[in-house]
Amino acid sequence: MKIKFILTKRKIIVMLLSILGIVVLSLFIVFCILYLSLPSLPSQIPFDSQKWKSAISEKNNTRYRMHKDLIKNYKLIGKTKDEIFELLGSQNETLHLQDWDLCYWMGPEPSLISIDSIWLVMKLKNNKVVKYKLITD
Repeated sequence: MKIKFILTKRKIIVMLLSILGIVVLSLFIVFCILYLSLPSLPSQIPFDSQKWKSAISEKNNTRYRMHKDLIKNYKLIGKTKDEIFELLGSQNETLHLQDWDLCYWMGPEPSLISIDSIWLVMKLKNNKVVKYKLITD
């Protein structure tokens, strides 16, 4: 006895829609799992010169968490190199950011897989800051 499968247009449409529904549901579940596993961005804290200076080797993003307050309330443009050193301490020595005059390590990049570091870098002209930005390496 042979069993024949007769596929009508309606059965084909129902099968395709079922497969599409399973794919969409699977993608939604994967997206939800990835979204919920992402680390939350570190909360911002007020800039504190002493905490900044002591956070040189920490891995907890203390400097990164202070950067918005630092940039907003302590105008870096126009400050002399000595004023920056007084405010932020000695710069971090690095060989891969030689295009910049001052480099401050801010911590690991806040992301799911944190392989880069964030740096506050500055350009000087006539011993004064003329440009600064945050970069990742």
